[in-house]
Amino acid sequence: GKISLRFDTKMATAAFAVLSLFQIQRNYSSMDRSYVTVFQTYAENVLKNLPPNATLMTNDDMNCNTLHYLVSCENPRPDINVLKIPLITYDWWKPMQLEHFP
Repeated sequence: GKISLRFDTKMATAAFAVLSLFQIQRNYSSMDRSYVTVFQTYAENVLKNLPPNATLMTNDDMNCNTLHYLVSCENPRPDINVLKIPLITYDWWKPMQLEHFP
């Protein structure tokens, strides 16, 4: 009945959690790529060479996401705006940019 179903669900959840943790522990070191800094280095070099208060227009995900993350999260150059050109065509884009371009 209901008790058996609840017990089965809890057991399945516990088994899934244990197996997931085992897989993470077993494979983490071989899959860890925290030492790879090529994207961060690329973005830092791009930002370092921009003039003050620049707007950088990008066209692909790798450039845009890497630069946008660095500017938004690590904030080394708060004066820089990163725009992804294909997004300009969407109706929601212009209102979202008002805070960056008053």
